[in-house]
Amino acid sequence: LHLADLTSASARAANINFANLSRAILKHADFTSSSFRYANLRQAQLQYAKLQGPMNHGADLSFAHLEQANLMHAELNGSIFKSAKMRAAVLDNANLTGANFSKADLRHASLNNVSLQEATLAWALLNQAHLRNAKLNSADLYRAELPGADLSDADLSGARLTQTNLTQAIMRRTQLKKASFVGTIVKNTDFSGAVYFSKIIDLHKARYLDSIIAP
Repeated sequence: LHLADLTSASARAANINFANLSRAILKHADFTSSSFRYANLRQAQLQYAKLQGPMNHGADLSFAHLEQANLMHAELNGSIFKSAKMRAAVLDNANLTGANFSKADLRHASLNNVSLQEATLAWALLNQAHLRNAKLNSADLYRAELPGADLSDADLSGARLTQTNLTQAIMRRTQLKKASFVGTIVKNTDFSGAVYFSKIIDLHKARYLDSIIAP
């Protein structure tokens, strides 16, 4: 299926495990409840596609185009999204534990209630993304861009926020125990009600501390 054109295809509940769909054209395709375990979807065009499904872990979507794709409730733990284009994609309630989103473009994406424990989001673009109630325990957000992102009620315990840009981010009632803020940009960041903010958090060399909205 390498380079195949499956635009608007309907393949609900299909078994696509280990398939090679690299560079395939899958725009508007419906793969609801399909299984993509360890499938190769590198550079695939999946704009507006429906990829909700229970068994998609280990898939490789590096450099794929997933703009406005629907991945709600998807099981994508351990999957690879390096440099994927995911602007305005919907991933609410997805399991993304241990997934790799390094350098991915997730601007304006919806990631509410997602599981991103131990996920890699280094250099990712998350400007104005919605991450309300997201689980980001021990996630790596090194140099990630989150200006205007909403992380209300999210759990970032043990997360690495080294040189992360949190300008005007909303972090109300976030769990921040043992999170690292080394060199983090916190200009006009709203930390209202954040747990353990002033006592436990390492804010060594954090920038614009005088402009934050603290508890």
